[in-house]
Amino acid sequence: MEFHYWFLIQDILGVLLAALGFKFAIIYMMIMIKRCFLLKHFLCLIGNIMFILAGINLIFSPWCLKTWGISFLFFIFALLFGRLVYKREY
Repeated sequence: MEFHYWFLIQDILGVLLAALGFKFAIIYMMIMIKRCFLLKHFLCLIGNIMFILAGINLIFSPWCLKTWGISFLFFIFALLFGRLVYKREY
């Protein structure tokens, strides 16, 4: 059995993405429960769920460019949900 570093890199990146998405999803759920249910918080929650899906895709899928492409699309959509939906008011 051969050892390849890209398998390790894919798994580590998948765990980090899933953990980041899980952390922020919990934060947005707590905000929605404690304060009020706003559409922008719900859309940011969906964006963070996409982070979780990107991480899970990297963890459980075999190494190939299709896996990385799908995870990259989930990552881009999650960033778009977070940046375009939740605008801070100063």
